Amino acid sequence: SDIRSLVSVPAQRAKQMSVDFIPGDIVVLKSGGLAMTVRYYVDTQAAKDTGKQIGVHCDWMSSDGWPQSAAFHSEMLQLKESEANE
Repeated sequence: SDIRSLVSVPAQRAKQMSVDFIPGDIVVLKSGGLAMTVRYYVDTQAAKDTGKQIGVHCDWMSSDGWPQSAAFHSEMLQLKESEANE
């Protein structure tokens, strides 16, 4: 299925809703950890429509090379330092 169909809010509107990340951004947890790539954001309505978890959905490779995926509240994430300075 097309990822865009899971997101009921365009990235531009998501920024207005206090979501500071768009697909492709490189982020880290504020508490530290591996760099992750933002895949998409699911708002409350999209969660109701699709059953997906609300939040910023991210992908990353574990330190042993396995792909990982999880959703986080936007308040838990920050742009990776090199991304924030560009």
